Amino acid sequence: MTVTSDTQGTLSPAFDPETTTYTYVADPDETEVVVNATVPDGSNATITGTGTYDPRTTDKVEIVVKAEDGTEKTYTVNLELAKSTNADLSSL
Repeated sequence: MTVTSDTQGTLSPAFDPETTTYTYVADPDETEVVVNATVPDGSNATITGTGTYDPRTTDKVEIVVKAEDGTEKTYTVNLELAKSTNADLSSL
């Protein structure tokens, strides 16, 4: 599974098929992140939940992998915005 954005946020921990909960921290100005997942070559499993999300309005993405035998595994990606480091006043 990969999560990408224009500003190179961080997926934690690194993807491991046995780990089902992740956190992605995006830049505070980020308006979209792309959540993508693939299955190994030769597999007929299906994946739902991938796509483009706005981390300002979406805090959790669930990716469901359905195996050929019908069993499902859900991966959760919690989307967070990094704290801004800008201490400037924009207007008074």
